Amino acid sequence: MDALPAYGLLSVAQQWELHAFYQPSRQVDFDEFKQHVLELHHSKPSLANRVGKHFRILESVYLEFRGRGLDLSDPQAFNLALTPYLAKVQLQPIVSKDVVSTPPKPPGHKLIVSAVARPELDLNQLARAVQLLEEVIRREEDPWDKSSAGGKKRK
Repeated sequence: MDALPAYGLLSVAQQWELHAFYQPSRQVDFDEFKQHVLELHHSKPSLANRVGKHFRILESVYLEFRGRGLDLSDPQAFNLALTPYLAKVQLQPIVSKDVVSTPPKPPGHKLIVSAVARPELDLNQLARAVQLLEEVIRREEDPWDKSSAGGKKRK
């Protein structure tokens, strides 16, 4: 299951609670889910109440968007529609498979990045991150130094 940009409305801890309760990445039948909920009720009695509050936040956004006839399958349109909600909680969604370099923003422009937790590790993304890190180390560049085109050599 791909992460929905609306998950960015919740803190990472709240997202993990949703994953722990609903297990959206697992295919389970009703009886398995019912057993899982009973086990959680005994081990974490307040989780269902907390998760219900988290779910209501996401549900209210979804219902409003659906009522306005927005295409919920288009991540960019969904992000644009989410902006007013995210401004209330001081978050900004980023749903992109590409890294985009943009010119500097005018004074007062604020960019806040929120995390969207995934219940399963994405091995392809992890492998790509390790490859990029290895390239940087091999070239002995400082990945944070933007003052020169090729980075700064270590001493």
